[in-house]
Amino acid sequence: MRRIWVALGSGLVVALVAIGIALAVRGGGTPEPTPTPQAGDGGKTSPAPTPEPTVPEAQRQIKLPGSSITIHESDEDPIKLTSYTLGGSEHRLYVRKTGTREFVKNDAYFEYTLNAAGTQALGTDRSYTTDSYAVVSIVDHKSGTESDVKITKAPVYPIYPQWSPDGRKGLVTLYEALDNNENKPYGFAVIDVATKKAKIVRVKEKDAGTWSYFWRGDGRAVGTWAIDGKIQRIRFYDPQSGVVLQTLLDVGTPLTVEGDDINPSGKLLMTYCKGTEAEICVWSTAADGEPTARIPFATKRVIGWYDDQHIAAWRTKGSGYEAVVIDLEGKVKRVLAETTDAKEYETQFVRYTREP
Repeated sequence: MRRIWVALGSGLVVALVAIGIALAVRGGGTPEPTPTPQAGDGGKTSPAPTPEPTVPEAQRQIKLPGSSITIHESDEDPIKLTSYTLGGSEHRLYVRKTGTREFVKNDAYFEYTLNAAGTQALGTDRSYTTDSYAVVSIVDHKSGTESDVKITKAPVYPIYPQWSPDGRKGLVTLYEALDNNENKPYGFAVIDVATKKAKIVRVKEKDAGTWSYFWRGDGRAVGTWAIDGKIQRIRFYDPQSGVVLQTLLDVGTPLTVEGDDINPSGKLLMTYCKGTEAEICVWSTAADGEPTARIPFATKRVIGWYDDQHIAAWRTKGSGYEAVVIDLEGKVKRVLAETTDAKEYETQFVRYTREP
């Protein structure tokens, strides 16, 4: 989840998000050989350990147009870069053409999030309706045709569109723009893709909503950080009523996760370990308790889950940055992306889509 800031310009709310890459890669893994029964064990064997998924080597590098970013891809990756945005006064969006390595500039939306099937996208529109409503479009990715879904009336606006785990719903975080170019948390909206209707949920708890909302792994709740001074927790809400369903206490401190907050299996999430930004803690979403892993890796921005055994995160490299895949022990497995422009890095957001 991410902390978000905005500015006003040309009469429109412009969402300028300091964000990065969301990645995940499926490794094939080599099966362990079946152990041979030994004399004296009654013909019984111990089950072979489950092999850790491998991380494929990159087959190509693609320099992204309009940017200093170079991505490293493999055909074995279960995710693909599908869009990216570059911040600053222009806030440029680029979208990948279906089935190609080509990215084209898109002036219709602030953000563009493709579903896992690669058929539809959620786009936050740059323009309001004539009656001053902010719009999220459900876009046919191949043809570009769209269905507009009214969300909220200005000055409340949507940001950071996400698909539910089953692909049937969308989620956006809502903020209210104030006259002094500041903004304040408002809540979230859930979009029913079939009916093309949005349910607006106003979150009234004053400690929630500074960080963006995200889907829980089962798709039955949306969560965000709730922060009141030194009290920091993750709270999950009912997607329709806004009733609080679950609270995770004492699960470290907020960490900027720019892609998947929850792992592919839907059971784990990441935070900074308490008291440090040099270690990432992995927690179960089922209940409070000790972290399931502590990853020694200093980073300001985590890209997201790579697979259930790996995460992707940014680190400094010379005067720029690189995104790397690391295992849950902090061992680097592969470079995924790199940027040579430190200033651009602060506001870029590269969005990957996990394929089914």
